[in-house]
Amino acid sequence: MRGHRREGRRGRGITRRGFLRTAAAAALSGPWLAAASTLGRAQVPAASQRITVGIIGVGGRGMGHLQALVGESQVVAVADPQLPRRVAAKDFVERHYAEAAAQAEKGVRTLFL
Repeated sequence: MRGHRREGRRGRGITRRGFLRTAAAAALSGPWLAAASTLGRAQVPAASQRITVGIIGVGGRGMGHLQALVGESQVVAVADPQLPRRVAAKDFVERHYAEAAAQAEKGVRTLFL
């Protein structure tokens, strides 16, 4: 079985050694191709250091959860079928982050799309 080749798309053989060589080259070039924000070198913390949250249902208890989570994580979306609650939660999040950062959705299904 030594030197066993598997036929590729155009009849070219792919050896295990050739595959490993290509995979090693790709793995070594990975950090050079990553975005600065991914590695935490930009103004934004690294992706591994951020927790983004979408709050579903911002009634009485949901608004309490929102207020607790806004300091611990980054709230990026709120969803509630009632417009006044949805708008109040979106305004609260945007005031906390001092920018228009929250997405307000009527239903849960559109939150995940």
